[in-house]
Amino acid sequence: MKTKSILFVLLTLLLGLVACNPGTVDETNSETETAVPTETPPESDTIDETAVPDELLGIWYWLAFEDSADGAESNDITVSDPTQYTLDFLADGTVNIKADCNNASSQATIDGSSLTFAPGPMTLAECEPGSLYNEFLAKLGDVVTYVFDDDGNLVLNLKLDAGNMILSREAQTADSTPALDAQSLRLDTTGVASSWNWVVVPEKPYDQSMPPGPVGLPAHIEILFGDTEAAGHQLGDPIMYLIPVEAYQQMWDEAGNTSVADALTLIADRTYIANTSGAVAALPFEEIMGVKDLTAQLGRAILSGQLHETSAAQSGYRFIGRWAQDANPVTNQNLTYVYQGFTNDGRYLVSFFYPITTTALLAIEDVSQEEFDRLANDYAAYMAEKTELLNGLDSSDFTPNLAALDALVASLEIDGVPVSGLQEKTWQWTSGPIQPGSSEIVMIDNPELYQVTYRADGTIEIVADCNQASMSYELRQSGLNGSLLATPGPMTLAECGSDSHYQAFISSLEAAQDYRVMPGGNEMELILPAGGGTLSFVAAP
Repeated sequence: MKTKSILFVLLTLLLGLVACNPGTVDETNSETETAVPTETPPESDTIDETAVPDELLGIWYWLAFEDSADGAESNDITVSDPTQYTLDFLADGTVNIKADCNNASSQATIDGSSLTFAPGPMTLAECEPGSLYNEFLAKLGDVVTYVFDDDGNLVLNLKLDAGNMILSREAQTADSTPALDAQSLRLDTTGVASSWNWVVVPEKPYDQSMPPGPVGLPAHIEILFGDTEAAGHQLGDPIMYLIPVEAYQQMWDEAGNTSVADALTLIADRTYIANTSGAVAALPFEEIMGVKDLTAQLGRAILSGQLHETSAAQSGYRFIGRWAQDANPVTNQNLTYVYQGFTNDGRYLVSFFYPITTTALLAIEDVSQEEFDRLANDYAAYMAEKTELLNGLDSSDFTPNLAALDALVASLEIDGVPVSGLQEKTWQWTSGPIQPGSSEIVMIDNPELYQVTYRADGTIEIVADCNQASMSYELRQSGLNGSLLATPGPMTLAECGSDSHYQAFISSLEAAQDYRVMPGGNEMELILPAGGGTLSFVAAP
């Protein structure tokens, strides 16, 4: 497919050159001819089909492709990184195209709402697996018309009503859908489910009208297991959610409800320190009906202190729990494996619910009257007894095996999610100790003068006021929260002034041993050893 498309472009160029030069003149045998005056042709009333309307000029980012055929939603594409797929319309009709690792040029022909792209020169690099560059170029070749939707997005209509390409002035995904596409997710369900599928679910607005409490979700990903389709999912069925953190919290905050913000904080705190005190929170509320009255087997799905080169969900915790409307004996009914955590970059909440059973518990119909009486007479003692029972079981005492469920979570891979939330983002220093170990905290008025970028290749790029420096580092633990060891490197030695904090900044970056990225991925802390303090950062705009 790729070779054919490349050959087509080159062949088109060659044929175009031949068409422009159909023959040559034998100058040695030509005779001089008298020039015949011709009349100047009248101005044409035809439209200049190379002129580009002002509304099209400039850069457009590809967000999505929507197949027009009924039942063809599986052909839809949501582009994970729109900055890699762009059209730049110039006034003369030239269109510069970025298609992932390749660049191309085309000539647009525009007549009213009619729009076509002529093949042109392009680079021939081999992009990374999962790239959409071939699909992008192929669909551009099928464009016949264009319109603008109500949001100002450019919609390119394909011939034969084959679908629509959606582009935006901003590099964000269409309709606020999560920045994931069909090639970007991988999951290993061995020992748990025979198959799985996933779907992008549109936004479900905040709604507090339905009992038992408010619900509401931004556009998100749902991963379903077995033969379950999205329309057939019922409460209690296995499901994994990937929910954009910032959009989720914003929806509820704007409704005046801090429940999601509070729960995200609790999840983040327990993600950072698994045995922290406080509630064991779980989201979304759509999966929670009643009060959680049982928490057992609390721990990490991925053991801390380890590096995982591929897992996108390294930071979180799991437990066995249940939610009940009233006091009931502890049985296999509604017993659920629950995982709560975040993708390594903090952008998505990863929430996984899977029903489990164990032979250590009875079916509800087999519970004796004596057990009902113990529950009624001393509820707290009864629940403590059952919690102790479940905590004493091995992973293999449950079906599915808890170890297999942990492995499923650890197997989640998402293209573009770094191994560490620290990496491939420029961080600006906002506050911290005036020197490592000092109790005096300095607030940085100009964070853009103090920046650090941790590259995936193990290098650190630093701007420290009027100086620049580089270091190397080694990750000791990865994920949203982790540890590292930095090694000093070369730096400039300019004197930046008496009010500069460049020396403290460099010293703190050398000393930092732990990091913590906040949910959403736009705030970060570096923790200095031996109670030396914490440096706070925000992601650069």
